Amino acid sequence: MNSSIIYKRKRALIIGINKYPCHPLHYCCNDATDLHTILQHIGFDTFLGLDCSLDEFLHQINRFIETIEHDDLVLFYFAGHSKHNGDENYLLPSNYDYNYLTDEHDYIIQYAINIKYIMKKVYDRQCRISIYLFDCCRYIRRTRLISRNEGLVPIIPQLQSLIVFSCTPGKLILEETQNNRNGCFMENLLKYISMPNKDIEEIIMNVIDNVNLQTDGLQLPHRISSLTNKVYFITNNNQEKVICSMNIHKNTKWKQYGTIIAGGNGQGSELHQLSLPVSICIDNDNQAIYVADCYNCRIMEFKCGTTNGRVVAGGNGYGNRIDQLNRPSDVIINRKNDSLIISDQENKRIVRYSRRNNINQQIVISNIDCGGLAMDSNEDLYVSNWKKNEVRRWKQGDKKGTIVAGGNGKGNHLHQLDSPTYIFVDRDYSIYVSDTCNHRVIKWLNGAKQGIVVAGGQGQGDSLTQLYRPQGVIVDHMGNVYVADSGKNRIMRWCEGDKEGSIVLGGNGWGQQANQFSGTVNLSFDEEGNLFVVDYYNHRIQRFEMDID
Repeated sequence: MNSSIIYKRKRALIIGINKYPCHPLHYCCNDATDLHTILQHIGFDTFLGLDCSLDEFLHQINRFIETIEHDDLVLFYFAGHSKHNGDENYLLPSNYDYNYLTDEHDYIIQYAINIKYIMKKVYDRQCRISIYLFDCCRYIRRTRLISRNEGLVPIIPQLQSLIVFSCTPGKLILEETQNNRNGCFMENLLKYISMPNKDIEEIIMNVIDNVNLQTDGLQLPHRISSLTNKVYFITNNNQEKVICSMNIHKNTKWKQYGTIIAGGNGQGSELHQLSLPVSICIDNDNQAIYVADCYNCRIMEFKCGTTNGRVVAGGNGYGNRIDQLNRPSDVIINRKNDSLIISDQENKRIVRYSRRNNINQQIVISNIDCGGLAMDSNEDLYVSNWKKNEVRRWKQGDKKGTIVAGGNGKGNHLHQLDSPTYIFVDRDYSIYVSDTCNHRVIKWLNGAKQGIVVAGGQGQGDSLTQLYRPQGVIVDHMGNVYVADSGKNRIMRWCEGDKEGSIVLGGNGWGQQANQFSGTVNLSFDEEGNLFVVDYYNHRIQRFEMDID
């Protein structure tokens, strides 16, 4: 990754206003709320204001400014009406009165927010980076504003700043939507803003191109930048599973017929075959996937578009030599030292294989009944122990690790687990555990003494409130939980706060067709939102594309 500007913390103030007295808007509050949600999921401390009056707007600004510290990254977003007054730009609060009785020059100075006022307050806090997104100058087809000074005029950025207008300065945009929720600019921004390892200027250019294409050139966002180097909101150097970066919500769908990208040629040990695969790890940077090919005692790499894989670990028969594996159950990538970390289940050890060669192997943890693996942004390693019914975290140099979930004996209480398998760690260091024999997924907040059931937990079964021996689990950037419900051959999604899940793939019985599974044991996303499923007894990996229609 190229050099980038280093900052301390990420902070955002997000304002959306629909309720104007004369010219109300439709999507500004949705846009603000959805951006607030996604920024929280990628580690921002956020302040959200909706339909703010002038006093409320000023209060939000002052409260936010007080939190900014030296070397922070600061983001300000506004969706609503705006006007310019000479070479000054103003954001209009919800109680801005278009039927002012005085000269507008005087009225707007007193009853609207000058953008320079916000920018100066941010600058005075000596933040490292400031980003301003002005998603305004909107009108509705039936109620177009008839007023002078519509639109914004160009702004000279401060040092290390990025300013983005959702349309060309001096122009207005028609407030329309394709997804019946967001304006065009926000709809596209949500698709890209949480992509890992993407520079913010690259993200904005993608948004500009998409908005221009989507509106047939009628809306062209405008950017002004003084950034001297790249700025990344997210880097996933130490995360083995990609948290989907597209605008996924509870109604997102995937095409129901998958494409085989590895295996699918019967059970076997040839390079185009698999034998009871159990786990997958996606390497977006190199357009490859790694598969824990369990009964071939090897880890396979499949490049995009190829049918033959390459053995990158094991493959020397089952055994306990350092160059052998015995029923590997999981594999993740440690990008910092360019290695694979493997749960070598039957050998009761965690091993590290260099991706640069197949020679440098190392036993990381020994004498452990290991199952699933995860790694957080600090390079702390998490391992589930199916026999001790616990999950431990190993910091670098740890000899015994620390119990972070379970560890209270086998059972179905909230502080217990029963045969935990796969795990997922989010950016808040919460741990999601597939509590397989309790037929549930349970979430343990960082430092918690007991978990919270986020999927299943109603006994084994095939209703939408139940799971049957869940295995793989992954959580997207919106907090939706995806579970490989192995006993019912389906992929389930559970949205936060829902009483029941929904079937997103499978559920069509046991079989070999492209819309069927025979043991859904694991899953993952790529950065485009495609869903990959490990189909155990069909000895294959399938990719299901997001259904954008």
